[in-house]
Amino acid sequence: MGRIKSQFPEFKFPEHIASRVNEETEHKWRTAFERDRDRILYSKAFHRLIGKTQVFVAGFDDHIRNRLTHTLEVAQIAKTISQRLKLNTNLVEAIALGHDLGHTPFGHVGERVLNLITNSCLITPDWRYIVDLEQRGFKHNYQSLRVCMHIEKYKPEYEGINLTKQTLWGMLNHSKRKFNSCNLVGFNGTSKICNANKNDDCVDERNITLPPNHYECFTRQLDGNSWSVEAFVVEWADEIAQRHHDVVDAIEAKILTQKTLCEKIVEVFDVELKGYKTNLKKISDQNDKDYLINKFSSWIVDYYVNNIINEFKQSLYQIIIDRNIKSSSDFIELLKSTTNDDAINLFKFNSSFIESDSKFGKFLKSTILNSHQAQKMDGKADYIIRKLFSAFITNPQQLPDTKIIQLANIILVKRDITVGEMREELKKADWSDKNNYTSLIRISVDYIAGMTDSYAIHKFKQLYHSDIERLM
Repeated sequence: MGRIKSQFPEFKFPEHIASRVNEETEHKWRTAFERDRDRILYSKAFHRLIGKTQVFVAGFDDHIRNRLTHTLEVAQIAKTISQRLKLNTNLVEAIALGHDLGHTPFGHVGERVLNLITNSCLITPDWRYIVDLEQRGFKHNYQSLRVCMHIEKYKPEYEGINLTKQTLWGMLNHSKRKFNSCNLVGFNGTSKICNANKNDDCVDERNITLPPNHYECFTRQLDGNSWSVEAFVVEWADEIAQRHHDVVDAIEAKILTQKTLCEKIVEVFDVELKGYKTNLKKISDQNDKDYLINKFSSWIVDYYVNNIINEFKQSLYQIIIDRNIKSSSDFIELLKSTTNDDAINLFKFNSSFIESDSKFGKFLKSTILNSHQAQKMDGKADYIIRKLFSAFITNPQQLPDTKIIQLANIILVKRDITVGEMREELKKADWSDKNNYTSLIRISVDYIAGMTDSYAIHKFKQLYHSDIERLM
């Protein structure tokens, strides 16, 4: 372990080699990653996280996590790990704060529905066209890139807030990049597969340049080596935060008792618990819920963080040996010579702790996500998102002015006109044109994805005069 400790500083990402998609003069006081962090903090997408579901719909209970509190917990856990490993805490914080900017209202059910929508899997008779997209799929980590590279605004010279490629890649890498399979059958009777069948040139077969409405246009700009050790730390911090709030929220929502949880932890982790069993027994015997939740929260974060730090130490030590890392210049060369895809294979945690965590994660997911409380919310959320999309796709004039302007700038010849005139012109647009229709779909999806839970419910009520808010 002594050799590991002496080598750790060499794995800190050096800010002087950080790069942006669009070159700009760096600030004389703040580092590149500090500026990334600040741009994320001041973005509209970040502000909206407070009203977005983590597991239970925002507002279900004042003490249940939302997407913002989850994000802050990820940042805290990631910084703790990175400080122990002597990594770049500025980069870690920027990645952690931005990792969920692309998440939808209503949590993962929102993500699933938008993925189905953009893959023609939820076609219904009241929609005018069968969607046949070449740029398919929706995933929140890809959408986070789209938010920061296209939707948010910073300077008129370019789209997005111009984060460093290292922050962007970390945001992308925090979650799996494979799109989920679709087992549903579309309205045309055929089974659909939700793959991101992306075009490398961002053009269709008629060589018409498409708007930036699919994710390959963004990921391609990250070059071949924008990875960092810090990105993998945030990936694990996200997992730890999820285990933590799943446990705490399950107790708060009375889905699981502390006795059941403690028994499951002992059953799954067993040999890894070592000195942790005594404190776990004290927690399982506690009757005061407030004290219980605080102690359980502290225990599980401490347990996971200590284990993950050890996993990273072993993995980094193996990299030192395998790649003959002796100096900071050797590590910089490793950063430059290793592609993003190859970097993923650098960190392999094969210990029993990782296997045990996988079992525990599946147990929590099955127990909580399949609970009556979660399922009744998911069902309504699924319905709301489908109906919102159906409204916008069948009558684009119902989109807000900002989206009308964005759509008009893409598909209309006349652009120097009022918003009202744009709406009139859009009524005459050729929606059988694949380029036009694809733009409408992606802009509608962007709009829905950016909504908070309460705003999505509000828009649903406006459009359909429903009193569904009382049922949530």
